[in-house]
Amino acid sequence: MHELSSGNGASADTDLAPYTQHAVQVQGRASSGLGQSSKGGFVFHDNRQIEPTFDEQHARQRKVLPSHVGGQHNHLVTLAHEYLVGVSNLISGAPRSLGQFDVGPIAYGMWRFDNNDISHAQSLVEAALAAGMNLIDTADIYGFQSVDVGFGEAEEIFGRVLGQAPHLREQMVLATKGGITPPMPYNSSAEYLRSAVEASLRRLQVDVIDLYQVHRPDMFTHPAEVAATLTALRDEGKISEVGVSNYTPDQYDALAAHLDFPMATTQPEYSVLQLGPLRDGTFDRAMRDGVTPLAWSPLGGGRIFADGPDGMNPELTAVIDGLAEREGVDRTAIALGFVLAHPSDPVAIIGTQKTERIASSTAALSITLDRNDVYAIVQASERVPLP
Repeated sequence: MHELSSGNGASADTDLAPYTQHAVQVQGRASSGLGQSSKGGFVFHDNRQIEPTFDEQHARQRKVLPSHVGGQHNHLVTLAHEYLVGVSNLISGAPRSLGQFDVGPIAYGMWRFDNNDISHAQSLVEAALAAGMNLIDTADIYGFQSVDVGFGEAEEIFGRVLGQAPHLREQMVLATKGGITPPMPYNSSAEYLRSAVEASLRRLQVDVIDLYQVHRPDMFTHPAEVAATLTALRDEGKISEVGVSNYTPDQYDALAAHLDFPMATTQPEYSVLQLGPLRDGTFDRAMRDGVTPLAWSPLGGGRIFADGPDGMNPELTAVIDGLAEREGVDRTAIALGFVLAHPSDPVAIIGTQKTERIASSTAALSITLDRNDVYAIVQASERVPLP
């Protein structure tokens, strides 16, 4: 038995000392962190303090915090105990790397950005930035209704916002996508991708796109041609970073093989209802190459709010609602937390048109999901026991 200080002047007999070295190592890593992060159950702040992400009562309920440690407990004791019992928060609020840019773990997406009320549109962008969502994701296809109506509309609205509030541009990492060409439907030829980038620049009223992604793969354009076009646009300063969206792992590999620089992102659909990236190699490629996944429809296109054939199955509903009750949050926070819990450090892209829901989405960064929780979600979603 070893004696450790509880932080309030008292000492506590405990067998945790063998694990304090691990805790100190975690503390050291935290002290070099930027922004706000929650790895291993702690938030790393700009002032270099480390604080528990859970309150004491919640921690004791989960048997993370020793019952004899008081309110001014030593955070190393808490972390060591968490390490000992194997309960660890998998949700990371750390900044994600997109090449030369750092972005928050939740992003704001504009696939529903079709309201011509520019003041309202600006309020949405400002709410997202205020909530730490500095990655703003759009696409030239967003707003599309028919061949003659809506193509480029979301970019145009966003461009008008930036035109009347240019100070917002420096606060964000601006991402857009191209390559979907109704009714064709896909075109990644050199001629088209160049024209798409230049059209997006005009609609957005900017000089450079921070992150440009090929929206969907064009199976009839050789990846060498796509790579050459993206490289030229990057060399010309029209785009800064490159990524792909809705690519299979093999399609990603084929394009990567022809690029002389690493891609920054891959953007798959991923949610408690769509686990494909866990199984098909998308996240494995991302971790291998240091590429950040951007998860679209992390709320299942709103289906997490429905039960039955159009929503979650009964088993998944029970698991999600049980976790929401335990954590004192709604289904949104649990669903977003699940997306953020993967070790590839995805970014969850939300698309609500309500400023209050933008702000409330950050509750996902304040909850605890451990391995038991995420595997319970996986099994309930797939309705198949894990081997």
